[in-house]
Amino acid sequence: MYNAFINIAIVQVPSKAYADRNKTISFDFCESYSWKTSCKNMTDKGMVVFPKNLYYKDETGQSKPFNGDRVNVGGFNSVPLFLRGDKIELKAGYVYRNASGAEITETATIINGFISKVHATVPIQLEVEDNMWILKQVPLANRTFESGTSLESILTWVVDSANKSSALAKTNTQFSYKSLTTTTFDQLIVNNETAAQLLNRLHRQYGFFSYFRGTELRCGSLRYVTDEAVTEKFIMNGEKGNVCAEGQELEYQRKDDIVLSAVAHNVITETSGGTTKDGNSKTAKRRIEVFVSLYNGELTSKTISAGERVPNNDEGERREFFFPECKTEAELIDRAQKELEQYYFDGLRGSFRTWAIPYIKHGDNVDLKNPLYPEQDGLYKVGAVEYYGSTTDGLRQIIELDFKIDKA
Repeated sequence: MYNAFINIAIVQVPSKAYADRNKTISFDFCESYSWKTSCKNMTDKGMVVFPKNLYYKDETGQSKPFNGDRVNVGGFNSVPLFLRGDKIELKAGYVYRNASGAEITETATIINGFISKVHATVPIQLEVEDNMWILKQVPLANRTFESGTSLESILTWVVDSANKSSALAKTNTQFSYKSLTTTTFDQLIVNNETAAQLLNRLHRQYGFFSYFRGTELRCGSLRYVTDEAVTEKFIMNGEKGNVCAEGQELEYQRKDDIVLSAVAHNVITETSGGTTKDGNSKTAKRRIEVFVSLYNGELTSKTISAGERVPNNDEGERREFFFPECKTEAELIDRAQKELEQYYFDGLRGSFRTWAIPYIKHGDNVDLKNPLYPEQDGLYKVGAVEYYGSTTDGLRQIIELDFKIDKA
C-alpha cells in the first residue's frame, strides 16, 4: 500500500519592516499544491493552499494551530507568518513496503523557491516561483559589453550581481551558472534592467532559453543537458499500467499528416572596405536569413534576400530559430533542417497523467509502451511537467512530450 507523504518547510526571510523574522516552520499537510516546470518558460510557478484549521511546527518543533494562536497569516498589524520573499520547499512522494517488507520512503523535491504572493483568505493561498524570482529583484548596473563578449562573461556578471545582492544575501543561497551555447555578441548595452529582464531580452532577440535547475542558472540556444537525463518506463494499458486513463491527452500522428517550416537567421559582421580613424578595418552588419520546410518527407530550403518576405504559414507548424554560430546561409539551412527533423516522426504528441513516482523532470526521457497498440511505443524527450497534489486526487504529475528520440 502506498501512503502519500508531504513535507513543506518555509523559512522566513527578514524584511525592512520585519527585521527579526527568521523562523523556520514546517507542515506535513496541505489542501493542495501545483507546480509547472519547463525550460521554455523562464520561471517555474505554482501554488500551495493551506486550510485555516491546520497545525504547523515552529522552529522549536512545537505544533501550533493557525486558528488557536490567532496567527497573523498575511500581516496586517503584527508580524506575519508568511511574507512575499520567504523561501519555501515542498517534498512529496510515498511511503510503502517493498517486496522484502522493508519500509521505503520515496520522495522528490517538487518546489524549491520563494513566495511571490500571499492571499490571506480562507483557504490560505501562497503563489510560489522558483529562483528566477530572485533575479527579478536584482537591478543590474548600467554597462556596455563590447563586441566579442562571450555568453559566459555575461552570465558570470549576472550571477555575480545576484550573489552580491541583498535579495539573495538574506537567504543564505548562492547561484552558479551553465552556458548551453558557446557564442559571442556584438555590442550589448544594459540599461536600467533587472537580471531577469536581461535574460528575457536574450530570449527575444537571440532565442536563448534561460531557466534554473536547482540553484544553477542555465542559458543558451540548447534546452536539454543530454548526459543528465533519466529514462523511466510508462505503460499505458494492462495490469502493470502506470498511466492514468483520465487526463491522457495523447494523439498518435503519422509523418504524412505533419507539415513543418522554420525561419532561421543570424547577424554577421563583415568588412566593408577602408579603415576607421583609428586604423581599424571598417565593418558592417548583415542579416542572413533562410526558410526551410519539411513536408511529405521532402526538405526544401531557400535564402531570404534583403527586402524579401518569408512565405506565409498557411498550414502546419512554423518555428523561428536564431543560430549565432552559423556564419553562412548554408550553415543556417543545415541547422534548421536538423531542428525540424526532431519533430518529424510517426508517434505520440501531447501529455499524459501519472502518479508521483517515478519522478520526472523536463529534459528526462520517457519510454512509453502501449500493449494494445505497439506501433505507438517509443522513447520521448520530456518538454514540461506539471506536478499537483490534493486531498481528493492524491499526488500526480502531468508529463508533456517534446519530441521522439528513437525515430524510425
